[in-house]
This record gives sequence, C-alpha cells and structure tokens, in this order.
Amino acid sequence: MKIVILIFLTTSIFCNPLTLGEKPKISKHHVLFLMRSKKIEASLEQYEAYKKEQGKHDFALLQEMSYLLLEQGAKSEDSQTQILSMYGAYLSKLNSAIDIFDIGISSREPMIQLAAIQLSSRMQDDRCEDILVKAFSSDFLPIRFEAAFELASRKSKYAVGLIESLMHKLPPFFKPFFADLFARIGTQDATYNLSRLVSDRNVDVRATSFLAAAKYGRDDFLSIIKSAATHLNMAEQESAAAALGILQDSNSIEILKKLAISHDLNVQLAACKSLISLGASSYSKNIISLAQNKNLFAIAQLGYMDDGNTVLKQLIEDKDRDVRLNAGIALLKKRDPSCINALLPILIPTSSDLGFAAQGSIGRSLMHWKTIPSATQYMKKTKRDIASSTRSLRQETLLQCVELGNDLFLQIAKLIFISRQHDLIPLLVQLLENVNTENVKTLLKQQSNHVGAPFIRGYCNLALYRMDKSPEYEEKVFAFLKNAKNADIIRINQGSNRLEAIEYTPFQLNPEETSMLLIEAFQTLSNRHEEKSIDLLLSTLKNGEEKNRYVIAGLLANAIH
Repeated sequence: MKIVILIFLTTSIFCNPLTLGEKPKISKHHVLFLMRSKKIEASLEQYEAYKKEQGKHDFALLQEMSYLLLEQGAKSEDSQTQILSMYGAYLSKLNSAIDIFDIGISSREPMIQLAAIQLSSRMQDDRCEDILVKAFSSDFLPIRFEAAFELASRKSKYAVGLIESLMHKLPPFFKPFFADLFARIGTQDATYNLSRLVSDRNVDVRATSFLAAAKYGRDDFLSIIKSAATHLNMAEQESAAAALGILQDSNSIEILKKLAISHDLNVQLAACKSLISLGASSYSKNIISLAQNKNLFAIAQLGYMDDGNTVLKQLIEDKDRDVRLNAGIALLKKRDPSCINALLPILIPTSSDLGFAAQGSIGRSLMHWKTIPSATQYMKKTKRDIASSTRSLRQETLLQCVELGNDLFLQIAKLIFISRQHDLIPLLVQLLENVNTENVKTLLKQQSNHVGAPFIRGYCNLALYRMDKSPEYEEKVFAFLKNAKNADIIRINQGSNRLEAIEYTPFQLNPEETSMLLIEAFQTLSNRHEEKSIDLLLSTLKNGEEKNRYVIAGLLANAIH
C-alpha cells in the first residue's frame, strides 16, 4: 500500500506543473464566478490576465460577463440602477436582453415599468408581447395606456381584449383615447368596439372616432360619418367634414359645400379643406380669405396648400407674434426661404422662458401654434407640459430647415452655434453629418475650436471623428472619455426648470451636457467594433463611475457583436 501511494505522489510531482514554478492557468469559469459573486473589479482583473494569457479577447466570455452585470443591475433595489441596466440591455442588442426587461416590468416603480415598456418595444422580439401583457397588471394608469398603444401598434392577438377591459374599467371621459387604438388594430373585434364609439352618445367620443376611422382608411364607417355631418353640433360637423375629405368620398361633395358656408369658422375650414382634397380647388380662396383675417387655423392650413404664398409673406410681417409664427411655419412647409425671419424666435428665442403650445379646434381636426411668453409660470398654472411641446416644435422646425437648401441651412446652423442653443446641438450635428459637404466639414472644424463652448466642441469633434476617422479627432474623443469616466453617464430625474438649475460658466460642461456627450461618444466607439474601443470600454467598466457600469456593459456587448 505504501509503495502504491509513493508511486502516485511521485507521478503527481512530475506531472503537476505548479511544482515546477509555473503559474496556474486562469480559468474563464473563475472569471464568471467572480462576476456572479458581484466581485466586479476582481472579475475584470482576472479577465485582463486571462486575455494577456490567451493573447486576444474572448468575445463569448465578455458577452456573458456583460449580461451577468446587467442582470445584477436589473435586480438591484436602487431604481436608478435598474433603469440604467435596462438601458444598457437595450444598447447591448443581445437576444437575452428581453429577460432584463421582464425583471423591470415586475417592479413596483412606475418609471422602471415605463422604461421596460419603451425600451423592449424597440426590439424586434416577439417575447416583448409578454412584457406588454404583464404591464396591464400595473397599478399606474399611464403604464397601462403605454402598453395598450404598443400592443395596438403590434396588432397583437391580446390587444383587443385587454384594451376593451381597460376601457370599461375607466370613467366615460377616457373613451376618446380608445378610438385610435381600436382603429389602429383593425380586426373584426376591434371594428366592433370602434363602431360602438362612433355611435357613442358623447359628442367628443364620436368626433374623435370619426377622425380615427378616417386616419386608418375605414370607409366602412362612411354612412355614419355622412349622417353626422348633418347634425347640429359644431364639433361633430367639423370632425365629420374632415373625415370625409381624408376618406376621399366624392359622393359627399354636396354635403361639404353646405358645410363650407356654415356660420362656424372651424366647420367652414374643415369642409373647404376636404373639398380642395376632392378636386374643388376654387375653395382655396375661402381659406385664403380667412387667413387674411388672421384666423390662425386658416394660416396654419395654408402650409398644406399650393396657393396662399403671397398672403403668408404678408403675414410674417404682422404685428401679432402668433400670426407671424404660424405664417412662418406654413411657409417652411412650402420650402419657401422667406420664412427664415419668422422662424428665428423658434430656433433662437430671445428669452430662455419662451415656450410654444399646440392649440386644437373643438372638433380636433385643426391645429395652430401659440406663443407662451412665461412658460414656467404657465406650466405651473395649467399643468400642461409646455417644455415637451416647445422641444418638439424646435426640433421639427430644424429638421424641415434642411429642405431650404444647403446654403441657407448652413446659415441657420451658424446662428444656432453662435447663440449656443444647446438643446438643438445634437440634432443639428446629426443633420450636418447627413449633408456631409466640404462646407459642412469646414463649419464643423471651426466649431470644434469654439472658445467657451465645450458642449459644441465635443459634438463637432465626434461628428468629425465619424466622418473623417482622423487620428486628430479620435485622440480628442478618447481623451474626453478618459477624463470624464467618473461623471454620471446618464442623469435621471433632473429638473428641467432652468431657473432652479445650478449655474455653470460657459467654459464648463454641466452634468446634463456631460452625460449627453458621454453616451454619444461611447455609442460611437461601440459601433466601431474595434479592439481599442473594447479596451477603453473595459477600462471604464473597471475604473469609472459605479452606476455607469450597466450602460457600459451594454455598449461593450454591442461592441463585440
């Protein structure tokens, strides 16, 4: 027996390389074990040693490490960490990311539930429907409405039953919100529910339902809509007149002609608009006449017509700022360069508290824009989200300015850069990248050295890095990321009120701007799928701000695809 043991020990001594002074090989299973044990720094250090030993990155191992980190974040008790993990899961483009959203929708926090719905819905994965169905168990009504919209958009087999059940649980004044959902789905069951809304005793429900049916081409409701056009209620007449035009029902021309001489101006406008779309172009003079009398709905409508340019050019010089505003927007839709001066208050407002709100007609078929001078006070008083509508108008205006021609668009871009309209800079730079001419590159190079404007410099350097792939701009991007690695990559629940914000000098990036630049820069690197990008992401994951890890993990997973 002693001889056997001695032989075994002798064999072990000669066979085991550890006794010969060699280091043990690093196991990737140990790397994963450390990550599962939430020893993140140790796991990353072990991976670095493993990579050095192997001589190259192990992409499968990195992907599994990233997923484990995202899963840990999603299960955290900290709501910000959970949201960041879900955003990281979305950026990762991993098929397994859907499991992260499933964890999120089970949270009791409405913000986390909302993030799970919005981010998972952007993924092309049938399992997203399971998350949306679970969202109907939420205690928060906005979450259930968000899920209803997504299920209706997907035409899910679960949509009608869940949406109908939700509608019956709510007070009657919520009914108008459901017409678009049933019209969007378009199945037999959905049509049955829409038919009930179209015939509802509440005029607001009927008016909304007519427009929803028309929007989705539901000409099977024509007889009901035609009948409603002869009713006495002005809101019902307006929406029915608009719906008949959208459905292109030429048999309704005589009805529309009668409505075109209604004593209600909104009914007149809706009827004339429909008659023009049906080929009765002579009715354009009616709308032009109303616009000359400074009817804001009529002015806005001229933007969709071939006629009326002369009147609009007169109106952009009017003393009333809302007349100028809507005339400028209408001319922009016609791609008329003379609109530019009227649009400057939108793109370059003279006051930081200037806002804009959309105003709808009683029949919901017409819309114009209204200037809100003291937006902060107005929001507090009315509880309306003026900040979102203002942002939407500013961005949409800038998007349409591209259609005015490269020379004029470059002039507008210069004014935005000079006046430092930071909320428009990300979109502006993206649009300039799409134009991608030598003049654009010259402008971006000038602005990449803009003194006292680090936010503008950062975005322009990123754009030039993506366009030219020059070592000069690559160096600047990498330097920014290394210097800012300890900043929060995403800031959640930050106040949008500028009056209450912390003041920063023009020579500093405030936290929100740093966050925006960081995520844009890291996404740029991630999309390059290069080893040096992967190395920087790993370094940031190990040494950067702790809460950033979950977003960086998602970007890392994307970088190694």
